[in-house]
Amino acid sequence: MKQRIISLKTISNCRDLGGLINQEGRRIRRRHLIRSAKLSRASRQDLEKLRDLYKVNLVIDLRTDREVRQKPDVRVEGIDYLHIPVFTEAMLGMSHEDDGNIIKNIDKIPDFRDLYRLIVNEESCRTQMKKVLLTIMNHRGGGVLWHCSEGKDRCGLVSAFLLHLLGCDRETIIEDYLMTNLVASKRAGKYYLLVLLASRSRRKARKIQGVFLAEEEYLQAALSAIEDNYESMDRYFYQVLGITEAEVRRFRKYCLARPAASQGTGQSGINQGDHACKDWTNGL
Repeated sequence: MKQRIISLKTISNCRDLGGLINQEGRRIRRRHLIRSAKLSRASRQDLEKLRDLYKVNLVIDLRTDREVRQKPDVRVEGIDYLHIPVFTEAMLGMSHEDDGNIIKNIDKIPDFRDLYRLIVNEESCRTQMKKVLLTIMNHRGGGVLWHCSEGKDRCGLVSAFLLHLLGCDRETIIEDYLMTNLVASKRAGKYYLLVLLASRSRRKARKIQGVFLAEEEYLQAALSAIEDNYESMDRYFYQVLGITEAEVRRFRKYCLARPAASQGTGQSGINQGDHACKDWTNGL
């Protein structure tokens, strides 16, 4: 898994979904599906690396209008930018981008389980999610990078949905989601101590950690909401979001290589950091 991390000085939580293997033994192509945290502090050097080495020519910003105004993406020539907010500022209750207000307004931090449920259940969020997914699925001729603020919640759900559509199992999806903590733990610990010292409240200190850390229960809240309300992941994508099976087939054809065994990689390819995938829609 760690082999997929893209090391950049000014862009955090950046990694390639490429290299994972689905249940049919087909590997996700590298340098096409990239996720990250915000690009507001990105250097030209790092963006040019993404453009030239990873062939990224499209960036999708999932943040709210206010977040984009507060800390807009740095842009470079050769990369197109789309702003497709997954939800509105009113739904979030506060901005991720105002670090000072995070501490001052701890009580406004949402329960992230509720936030994830809202994203999959709220009609306006579903409309935006479909737009994001189809934009990524239909992108050709280069890599696409999507991001929110921390690269955890909105970005994490988009990534989980794409991995499902490509045939990856629940374990793989959760493992990719939790990789955020490799870079977020240090910052989460810093804010935990700041809030604990200022408030003497472990409850508030733990709440601030939720802004930065990926917790399995957050993702599971979304997956369980889908199963409870829409019966299955496939029904959610095909009947609720309105993504067609033909669109999924084209996406898989473009993003998936031949079965790993036929390429001569066999089990060794899995041991080198890739993760075998199987059907995870049962038993959610």
